[in-house]
Amino acid sequence: MHKTLAHRYGGTCISLAALLALAALQLGALPPAGAATSWNGGDVFVAVGNGAYKVYDNSGNFKQTINDGLGGVTTGCTFNAAEDKLYTTDWSSNRVVVFDNADPHPILQTIATSSGRNESPVFAADKTFYVSHSLGGSIDHYDAAGSLIANLAHGVRTDWLDLAGDQKTMFFSDEVSHTIHRFDVSTNAALPDFATGLSGANTFALRLLPPGDGTGGLLVAVSADIKRLDGSGHVVQSYNAPGESSWFALNLDPNGTSFWSGSFTTNNFYRFNIATGAKELGPINVGSGGGQLLGICLKGERTAAIAQTTLTAGTATVSPLTLGVSGLSATLTSNGYGSAVSGQTITFTATDGTPLCSAVTDAAGTATCDAALGLPTTLSVRSAASTPPLRAPRNTRRPRLTATSDSSRLPRPLPRRR
Repeated sequence: MHKTLAHRYGGTCISLAALLALAALQLGALPPAGAATSWNGGDVFVAVGNGAYKVYDNSGNFKQTINDGLGGVTTGCTFNAAEDKLYTTDWSSNRVVVFDNADPHPILQTIATSSGRNESPVFAADKTFYVSHSLGGSIDHYDAAGSLIANLAHGVRTDWLDLAGDQKTMFFSDEVSHTIHRFDVSTNAALPDFATGLSGANTFALRLLPPGDGTGGLLVAVSADIKRLDGSGHVVQSYNAPGESSWFALNLDPNGTSFWSGSFTTNNFYRFNIATGAKELGPINVGSGGGQLLGICLKGERTAAIAQTTLTAGTATVSPLTLGVSGLSATLTSNGYGSAVSGQTITFTATDGTPLCSAVTDAAGTATCDAALGLPTTLSVRSAASTPPLRAPRNTRRPRLTATSDSSRLPRPLPRRR
């Protein structure tokens, strides 16, 4: 006679067979042991407390959880310009914990910051970085190795930071005064406030919009919703989702048209379209786990202080008689928002490495040149900063070249392109 072994608890009977089946299902949902989990551009890193961040792809699919081993409240995070290291904050222990971008993403460094609960890290173009302190009222400045350069004690509570493209104007919130402040980190001096009297219970995370100097405004989470401010600090747009409040985190998507934000009461996060306000993704719930959603960052996020360039191919004319190519062109823009980059050399080469021609970008960011005669009738051409090659079909007049983008993050000033 077959007997079913069961476990009884609180009046509920669960058979051993059912438990084993459930365990098999759970194990089947996990990645194979030793499977690599790569971090890709657009991945979303969400602070969930207990020393942890949950990692999602750009479509909101869960990938993995990383943990700093300190067990405290986790908040803001960011990648360095090379995107080979993730810098996270453990608010409870005043530590910045650095994870390797390479799988299996070990901890590379733990940096003890000044007291006062660190919350928001942001990188400058020179590879140094700044860390805010929500209770201590200071901004710590560190070199690329994590050594303290200066403690900027300006006397105002400092919660969330964003460094302007001029590398010296720091925009920051202090949560309680409904104000977005500005501070000159190069002279250690306060600047006039950017915005005052903001609505909402608190003023939390913020991000500058292009061109990254404040004239294009910014986005800021103000608990009740998210506000878009213009260059004068006035509210011009609001974002929200049904049933949500306590909006806290806020970061820009690498696509340049969207942003992410999350609530610490529901532990949901979303992606919104900046221009239309439409909800593109969400709600995505991180689960409770005893912690709260108190920070978001993205790999490849566009920030004001770190320049990104996009090189877009134009058109060319292939002559079947002279075997030459004329009108090779490409346009270079900064931060992907249509801001032209002038004075940079663009070089077009064949796929075999043969130089075709070079030109300097004009005020519109466009470089145009003609290749020498006698080239092969089938050409594959590319500019120095674009991959894959841009192809010009054989014996075709005015072919449209395939446009590609270079998503590398480059420090200001932009390097000369060869």
